[in-house]
Amino acid sequence: MSGSMSNADTGGLGMGDLNLGSDNNVVVNETKSIENSSCPYYLEDDDGGVCVVDENWGNNSDVYGDEDSGGSPSSENNHCLGGAFFCGDENGGAFLVGEDWEDSNDNGQELESVKIVVKKRKRRSVSRRQKPGYRRMSDSDIVQMNNMMKVGIRLPNIFNTFASQSGGYEKIGFRKKHMYNKIGEQRRNLCSDAKGAIEYLSLLGLNDRMMYYEHTVDEHGRLQHLFWSDGYSQVDYNIFGEVLAFDATYGKNKYLMPLVVFSGVNSHNRSTIFAAAIIANETEETYVWLLEQFSKCIKGKLPSAVITDGDVAMKNAIERVFPNAYHRLCAWHLMRNATSNIKNANFTKGFKDCMLSYYDVGTFRNKWLELVAKFGLEENPWVAALYEKRSMLATTYLRGKFFAGFRTTSRCEGLHSKLGKFVNSRHNLSDFLQHFQRCLNHMRFKEKEDDYTSIHREPVIQTQFEALERSAAKVYTRRVFFLFRRVLFRASKLIVTNIEKAVRRVIFRVINQTGMNWECRVSLYDSTNELKCACLRMESRGLPCEHIVTVLNHLGIDELPKSFVLKRWSKVVKDGLGGTEFETNHSLDVGFSARRAALNGFYNHISEYKAVTIPKYNAERERLLEDWRQCRAGGGNVQDVEASTGNGRNGILRDPVRAATKGSGGASTSSGIRVRKKQNCSICKLSGHNKVTCPSVGQQSSVRNQFNVDGSS
Repeated sequence: MSGSMSNADTGGLGMGDLNLGSDNNVVVNETKSIENSSCPYYLEDDDGGVCVVDENWGNNSDVYGDEDSGGSPSSENNHCLGGAFFCGDENGGAFLVGEDWEDSNDNGQELESVKIVVKKRKRRSVSRRQKPGYRRMSDSDIVQMNNMMKVGIRLPNIFNTFASQSGGYEKIGFRKKHMYNKIGEQRRNLCSDAKGAIEYLSLLGLNDRMMYYEHTVDEHGRLQHLFWSDGYSQVDYNIFGEVLAFDATYGKNKYLMPLVVFSGVNSHNRSTIFAAAIIANETEETYVWLLEQFSKCIKGKLPSAVITDGDVAMKNAIERVFPNAYHRLCAWHLMRNATSNIKNANFTKGFKDCMLSYYDVGTFRNKWLELVAKFGLEENPWVAALYEKRSMLATTYLRGKFFAGFRTTSRCEGLHSKLGKFVNSRHNLSDFLQHFQRCLNHMRFKEKEDDYTSIHREPVIQTQFEALERSAAKVYTRRVFFLFRRVLFRASKLIVTNIEKAVRRVIFRVINQTGMNWECRVSLYDSTNELKCACLRMESRGLPCEHIVTVLNHLGIDELPKSFVLKRWSKVVKDGLGGTEFETNHSLDVGFSARRAALNGFYNHISEYKAVTIPKYNAERERLLEDWRQCRAGGGNVQDVEASTGNGRNGILRDPVRAATKGSGGASTSSGIRVRKKQNCSICKLSGHNKVTCPSVGQQSSVRNQFNVDGSS
């Protein structure tokens, strides 16, 4: 629009009625007519400011700013927020003019290139806080929302909490979409999701000097693999790291990158996490890199036994990095494979007996040959390959090697189920790491509860071996003691029938009182005065077997010998950690948590008094907001710490692509996004439609209708 504006151009509002001040260069977006009305106008500038104009005002009337403007603008030129002008006529009309304008003379009667924007809203009988211009989240609301999100509360539930605190949904002051917008804004402020994840690990390293993490990138600068382990996990590995189990789980982040968890068993027979990693693929080289990073993290202390689900890439990587470790395959996966390959329930039953029973080598070989001959599987390649791997799956070959009770990766599956309560496929990498750490904290809290229960609660004696049971309850943790009590119940059915003297040892023959044709030999060595059973369960599990307990009862020993109490199962396994580097590092975190909890308690008492009346609440809220602004201005903020840490590496770290995991069907594009397989019609076998919209069905129907018409005629 160019040239001069007439009264018709402005909807009956003449240029002589305008009061534009003395600035120059008006440029506004769109021309709108102004209707004469008694309703107030809500005027918005380019910076998001809002002004409410009263219905009775002329060129010299008052113009009111929003909460952030701090009062009314100057009445001399009607100037308001962001350099915009709010002008009106004598009939109550109002409009907004931008800060750049140009007039053709000194009187301001005729303007060129003028466009006027007026936003008109009807008056509503609601509070000032609920008008559209005031729907925004305060700093305290944002902090409260972020804190609730960190503990896994979903956004709809957070919005319901705000409604409960405010006394109703209409009194919240913002809508649910404003919360989503704020979250999106916070995520957009991050340079990348991958870099945010690295910065979070760096932030953890500020209070934990033992924190270890490493990552790789691909040729495009995208995050490829990420491995991490904190100090607490490394200390747990130093104590319980004889046996290592690691398995991959899926669907725990929005990139569908597999999560690999390195875990073991703690003194309470609970799973404990030593390290974790997210990877882009599951190749042998990837697992080699993971195991090498794990070796660096644990300072070269390698595990003596490893258990996996039988993945070929894992198996080859273990042979390359941990060549001296005993590798055991998961028995549950073996049973499932036997069912899917042979498809005979009787074979699966016999196969389970061969794999899990405590046979000697000769007996196992005979049992296996009988099983294969019974079902005619001599030429079956899967059965032949399975027999070649018998040293990694049969108890006959693995007994005597310490596995801490591991025979399957079901413990890993249980750990994955627990992780699923904290992380899911909607989480980006930064959120995933925070919720993963929350899961770790929960597991460690349960460990402290177990420590307290083991020390301060005594179990009830239930077996006939009262002295042995009582002595075991004093040394074993509570959960491990319950496992040993099962051994005592089984020992009550056994007796010693014969004692033989041999060279440097005495042999006790133990049989079952029920008359079963079975016996076990327990040897007592003269030089060391130690008992060893032929079943080797003490060496495999770390707990005395029922045969040893029977011999102890036969010899009149009332207290469990120290040689049968592994320190890893005892109550005092972590007593020697006081004053270590790990304790010093984490004492800062403990002190911070204690101080924060104390301040929260004080604030709770203060809030009960300040929330009684609205004036007290408003005054206290303003004071706290001012304190919060000063804290942010003075530094020490979490965001400031994150910005100062960085990722410790040069270059820009880009987000990873969506991973294609094992078993994921469908093709994938170059961007890593899966393409859904096209479905064909079940009638004509062509794509592009289904059986309901199939053209051939329509043609058949038309022919049928025509036949019916012809027949009726």
